[in-house]
Amino acid sequence: MTTAHIPDLAERRRALNPAHSFIVQAPAGSGKTELLIQRYLLLLAHVDHPEEVVAVTFTKKAAGEMRERVLEALAAAQAGKIPASEHEKLTLELASAALLRDTHAGWRVAENPVRLRIQTIDSLCAALTRQMPMLSRFGSQPESIEDAAELYLEAARATVGLVEGDEAVARDIELLLTHLDNDVARIETLLADMLKRRDHWLRHVHGRERAELESALQSARRAALECVDELVPADARAELISLADYALGNLGGGPVAGGIDAWSALAGVLLTDKGEWRKRLTKAEGFPSGKTAQPWKDRALALLEMLGAHDELRVAFADIRNLLPAHYSDGQWEVLSAIMRLLPRAVVQLRLVFQSRGQVDFTEVAHGAVAALGDAEAPSDLALALDYRIRHLLIDEFQDTSISQ
Repeated sequence: MTTAHIPDLAERRRALNPAHSFIVQAPAGSGKTELLIQRYLLLLAHVDHPEEVVAVTFTKKAAGEMRERVLEALAAAQAGKIPASEHEKLTLELASAALLRDTHAGWRVAENPVRLRIQTIDSLCAALTRQMPMLSRFGSQPESIEDAAELYLEAARATVGLVEGDEAVARDIELLLTHLDNDVARIETLLADMLKRRDHWLRHVHGRERAELESALQSARRAALECVDELVPADARAELISLADYALGNLGGGPVAGGIDAWSALAGVLLTDKGEWRKRLTKAEGFPSGKTAQPWKDRALALLEMLGAHDELRVAFADIRNLLPAHYSDGQWEVLSAIMRLLPRAVVQLRLVFQSRGQVDFTEVAHGAVAALGDAEAPSDLALALDYRIRHLLIDEFQDTSISQ
């Protein structure tokens, strides 16, 4: 491959500037990880110690492969390998510069590859909690486990068991039991599932008022509507609404004129339950059989064929179909309030289970790492020390991170 065949060559070169930070977005297979490796090699030539450059990825396999590719590039440069492309030539040039720095500084990275700080996000978090166990709430380092389903369920059962204790908690549990037809097993399963995903909601459940949450619902609805309005092809808008009127009329609904309800109803006609474009239409979607209905069905199928290439629109239709109403009913708010009061108690029960078992999930390790670092206004000694020791942070597959990570 020559430089003339790389349309985004300028952007790739720009992302190697060590004086600036970058977010690189590109399709799968376009060489994002290779670009990250090139930047890693370049940074090695500009630091006093290799540990000042930290590369983070999300699986042990990916971290191992990245370390291996860095070492292979250094070995190829050491052996004077002849590059087969401009891309490889750049990698070898950067590796040569890193080798020169390695020689001058006496790092001997090839003999001590552990000095290359290429690790998973989980191992990074675990390392932070080990350095300040008291601040991170772990007196001694517990075992990190990948599958904590049994622990989530144990904590959920303990939460439901609080019905025998505190009166306020008992009322909330009784309300939830009434709402779910006294299905205790289902409540335990739902709580366990929420505990597994607590990183997504834990920061949101404290002190939230009804008006605040309803405002968020309305904001989400507006955003979904704007997305669909933007993506619907202008030359198909009138046809879509006409077909929606026809289908919904056959299903006993009234006419639509656009807006969120119209697009939501249309999504129910055009999409399967799994959110895919329909391949055929029946009377269940408002298109009965017969000569009178056939022209409508033909028009709809032709439109579906045209829309088949619009994957973004398909996703937008699926999202708008799944939107919650703009307001809670009084009954819904009563149940939701009880859930928001119970969830933090479930987290407390989970931490008691972690303590008794001597085991934690990766989310808890990440929370412990955050606690060990402090915050921007009051950083811990560990955060200050890391700020001094780490000069460059590279993250592969950044879109996979959670909030706490």
